[in-house]
Amino acid sequence: PTNGGFRETASRKRTTKSEARNNGDCEFQSLLPLALRAARARLLGSFPLPHHTMATKRGEFTTNDGVKLVYELGKGNRTSHNDSPVVLVHGWSGSRRYYDDAVCALQSAVNHPPLIVRYDLRGHGESDQPAWGHHVSRFAADVRDLLGHLGLDNVTLVGASLGCAIIWSYFELFGTRKVKCAVFVDQAPLQNLAEDWRLGSKGCYD
Repeated sequence: PTNGGFRETASRKRTTKSEARNNGDCEFQSLLPLALRAARARLLGSFPLPHHTMATKRGEFTTNDGVKLVYELGKGNRTSHNDSPVVLVHGWSGSRRYYDDAVCALQSAVNHPPLIVRYDLRGHGESDQPAWGHHVSRFAADVRDLLGHLGLDNVTLVGASLGCAIIWSYFELFGTRKVKCAVFVDQAPLQNLAEDWRLGSKGCYD
């Protein structure tokens, strides 16, 4: 450990969305059971390939239904004019390592945030693999528990794929009081296409 408990971690190369689709690894149509998807995410997170390093500190906490979640705090600039901590929510069958490049970019930005948080969803990465709670509203409750554990307010939530649905569910269940803004990546509020909606998914549903 260096620099107040922060350690250097290396990122790994990730399969691109097009490569995953060509390999039949379609996020919402996968036939693999949850346990196998979680094991795959854990395995992928175990073999990082050196690319660049970042300063992070690992932690864990227990949700209000007894599930241990693992998170990382990315060292930010607490004297920055940007006062909004960034919380990164990954997608189905992934892990917090999905955001390796994003964490590095945020930490190297001129006006980077005071804190960067990323975590493994339940059933993913290093977090517990319970037999319950694998639905969007429970994932949203985990975000609430994470923010409460870390004492965060005025946050910027960033979701990718399933992470977007988790954030929308969080807003629906718990409101927006603790959130400054939200960023949604690779997910539409309505997945299918309609006459008055042409921004649906162009991936698994083509």
